[in-house]
Amino acid sequence: MKLRNIIFIFFNLIFFTIHAQIIKGVVKDSITNENLSYVNMSLLTKNYGTTTDELGNYNLDIKNNTKDTLLISYLGYSLKKIPLNKFKENKVYEINISLEEQKEDLEEVMLVVKKAKYTTSKKLGSKKKKKYPHSLPFGYESLLYIKNENNIGKINTVTFFLKERKNSEYDTYPAYFRVNFYKHDKVNNVPGKRLSYESILIKPENKTNKITINVSGYHVLFPADGVCVGIEVINPDAKDPENQMYATSPNLIETHDKKALTWTRFRGKKWYKNNRKSVFKNNLYSNILLQLNVQYRK
Repeated sequence: MKLRNIIFIFFNLIFFTIHAQIIKGVVKDSITNENLSYVNMSLLTKNYGTTTDELGNYNLDIKNNTKDTLLISYLGYSLKKIPLNKFKENKVYEINISLEEQKEDLEEVMLVVKKAKYTTSKKLGSKKKKKYPHSLPFGYESLLYIKNENNIGKINTVTFFLKERKNSEYDTYPAYFRVNFYKHDKVNNVPGKRLSYESILIKPENKTNKITINVSGYHVLFPADGVCVGIEVINPDAKDPENQMYATSPNLIETHDKKALTWTRFRGKKWYKNNRKSVFKNNLYSNILLQLNVQYRK
């Protein structure tokens, strides 16, 4: 390597170090001290953040955001907030974070589901009308509401579809997916409390796939008001792409329906109703192509 190139790299490293305003570290369980994988971290007032990697490491540039608050959320753990106003110096801060396990009555609900007797199974969810891929950025979760028109039951399997897709206009990054289950808040017509704290992570290796997951062992309730099933886009790395204009692959497959049944949110924050219209028919709405196999209680 030429001397001038070495000098250029050296001074760039010095410049970055002087002007860096980064927090990094590990997120752990407060009791077991176990590192927590793929924990969501985002700013309170912006859709900006990151996720921990498989080993619980994170790295977040907070420059120009020190007046904000960092939200840390993870399934089965209480939400944590960290004000960023104490990280004003241009340097790298080493901050290890502990999360406390959330105490709820989910175990009792799971026990009731496990002990009940059930009828034969039935397939529910969106139907294959037209299929088209949709790329979501890292940290976004797209959710489908599936109505219950029968008795209370349990969920045996969940099926969704992925398509490998390269984008010639933007850099494309491989994605993982996490499946989450929620109640449906009938009063406010929004996704409600969690129905499972199991970390169901899918690593599709950037391929076109039909993904069917057997969740019968998790004893997930199928409530009377229906269920909301979320598919969250996970970054396998500890740091998100620097350029905001990028694509992820594989893409979630969507279809369309007369009703908008999909909600979206960023890194565990507030849900927003997705009223995006179908790419094929303007009078129909885009929804995730997702199906459940359920059994009803006798």
